[in-house]
Amino acid sequence: MATYNKRKDKSGKWRYTAQIRINKKNKKPYTESKTFSTKTAAKDWANMREIQLKESANFEAAIFEGTTFEKLIKRYSKEVGGPDGFEKSKQSHLNFLQKQEISESDVRDVTAADFVEHLRLRALNVQPATALNDLVYFGVVMKHARVAWSIPFDLQILSDARTTAKNAGYIAKSKQRKRRPSDDELKKIINYFKGKTRSSYPMVLIIWFEIYSARRTGEMCRILRDEIYKKNKTFEARDVKHPNGSKGNDKTSRITDRGWEVIQAILKEVPDVDGRLLPFNPKTISTYFTNACKVLGIEDLHFYDLKHESMSRMAEDGLTIPQISEISLHNDWKSLQIYVNMKPRKDTRLEFCPINGYKDVEV
Repeated sequence: MATYNKRKDKSGKWRYTAQIRINKKNKKPYTESKTFSTKTAAKDWANMREIQLKESANFEAAIFEGTTFEKLIKRYSKEVGGPDGFEKSKQSHLNFLQKQEISESDVRDVTAADFVEHLRLRALNVQPATALNDLVYFGVVMKHARVAWSIPFDLQILSDARTTAKNAGYIAKSKQRKRRPSDDELKKIINYFKGKTRSSYPMVLIIWFEIYSARRTGEMCRILRDEIYKKNKTFEARDVKHPNGSKGNDKTSRITDRGWEVIQAILKEVPDVDGRLLPFNPKTISTYFTNACKVLGIEDLHFYDLKHESMSRMAEDGLTIPQISEISLHNDWKSLQIYVNMKPRKDTRLEFCPINGYKDVEV
């Protein structure tokens, strides 16, 4: 017997959800629901679906008939990601996958060859590392569906697809980016922004804060002034990026003495608009930095590279991996191995100066 639930959607229209329940001997009862604009449509679907499932010779196959990857990804985003979805990059990629041809396929019929073909076509337009992310996210959804929703996926097809696509060059792991700004480049950039006296963005301070804090722009712009602690030189970093999602992943970050000096300069120069240390748009910060590099003729340097500069400096100063992770907030210490035993580049290094913007310091 089906049950029905009546509710109003966001637009104020009534919606009718029908839920059926099928009891199977020695098995957990199977439930399935679907929402319609009229109760008549909900009843018609419930009656038809109950008959279809009860009379099917292969109950398991009948349950998932017509289930596509598009439906699975939507369900995964709704149930696991919550009302706000996942962090922007993950949710955008999941939304993109819903629109791909392979996502229109019945999940029972998809093969390793289908995934390989999808990756082959993707590799024509994107880097192999981006194509690999497609397979990773499909795998995340399939593994969740297999355990949480009892969908009998053969996960071996993912392994076979990965091996074949890797050998064909369609997918590959992203390369470790090692670009750092030279002292001359950093001087040019700082001098450039010092000349932008009308800009509301204190880019000189923002650049130095990034170099000393290793925070992503989004994280940097979420730091609250009342969560900066003078006693132990720490601050709360909200929604720190994590493979399982950044929402709610809040951590306490330590800051170096030089970084603390930059924080004091920001608190003095930047008005308290909404309680944030840096009440600015993260995208605008990156855009300003990129545009400055173009004007100055500095090639292949992005704002994110300052994060690499930050951790490189920590290693040059003799900090251990645990000490670096207290600032960078990396969960996986393996990703910090590249910085271990790093030697100083030269005898002096550019550092923050509240008066001139920078100064040469012996290291």
